[in-house]
Amino acid sequence: MSLSNPEKKYFNLLKEEIAETFRSTFPEAPEKIEEWTGKYIEAFQAELQRAVKSSVSSKWFYTHIKSDSQEKLPRLDVLNLLSQYAGYLSWDDFVLKKKIDEPPVQSALIEFEVKESNATEHEKHEIEESHLREKREVVKVPYVPVRKKSYALQLAACGLLVIFMISWIVMRKEEKVRYSFCFTDANFGGPLKTGKIEIYLLNEMESPQVFKCDSNACIRLEHKPGKVKFIVKADYCFPDTISRIFEKDPANGNSESIALRTDDYALMISIFSNSNLDDWEKRKEQLNKMFADEAEIFQLDPEDQRGMEIYNKAEFINKMTMPSKSLKDIVVLETAYRNKKIISLRFTQKNKP
Repeated sequence: MSLSNPEKKYFNLLKEEIAETFRSTFPEAPEKIEEWTGKYIEAFQAELQRAVKSSVSSKWFYTHIKSDSQEKLPRLDVLNLLSQYAGYLSWDDFVLKKKIDEPPVQSALIEFEVKESNATEHEKHEIEESHLREKREVVKVPYVPVRKKSYALQLAACGLLVIFMISWIVMRKEEKVRYSFCFTDANFGGPLKTGKIEIYLLNEMESPQVFKCDSNACIRLEHKPGKVKFIVKADYCFPDTISRIFEKDPANGNSESIALRTDDYALMISIFSNSNLDDWEKRKEQLNKMFADEAEIFQLDPEDQRGMEIYNKAEFINKMTMPSKSLKDIVVLETAYRNKKIISLRFTQKNKP
């Protein structure tokens, strides 16, 4: 199916809505779907599988989404599942709802000229007389004096508007409730010391707001009374989604400690990469227990996020345990688990050799 201009327009609109739907679950993803990299493409494939029980391959994504030179529209069955993911019944339903009707071209029929050309000499004379009468007619418009508005009245109205706006802003401020949250280590009970801690405050009909905790792993949130939902992401911890009811005068106070579970395997991998090895076989055995046999490990280039190396389980373990140990100063970015083993890992290096 060749890609005509209208079809390309609707396909681009569909890509925008797909990105918006995906970012409601992954707010940190780039706004444009064409800018998504490996981890977001994989997450999108999983989201498609979850939502519409089908998915697309990475090759398809790079061919039809990231490439501007593609002149063919994807297959109809793929367009249907993408449209369903964006909230429509099918591709036809999406196009129908997005289609912009062209204004109808109205043809002018000059009946007068036709009649005049077919008229007799007597009729033409009457037509000319009618034209002259129309030109001589003058439409008289009665003069209506314009009343000047009172300057004092305008000033009073502006003053009332300013007072109303100030009152509205003050009332809005007074409506908000302040709550404090501190995040602790679920294993040891003390404040988290794993690095940055980010809060993604989820708002209805708005993009998430991102906040960072202070050095004590605490944050103070302001929100109107009611249900509040946010996602906590911390280095070497599992992300958690928190829901709370903000009240003006809560019975239990307006501060709370929340324990986050440490991602022990991710932390151990980082520690291994920064330590000296004496027992290579023991280290290999430990890493072998952490990873699933079909695990995929992605190394991102800190200077160019489009640069990436992919290892399988054996390759990664060898690089971690060789005497030269080429993988040092590892910073784990993301992990995914299956049956309590790492199935996917993304990392970078602080000081790449």
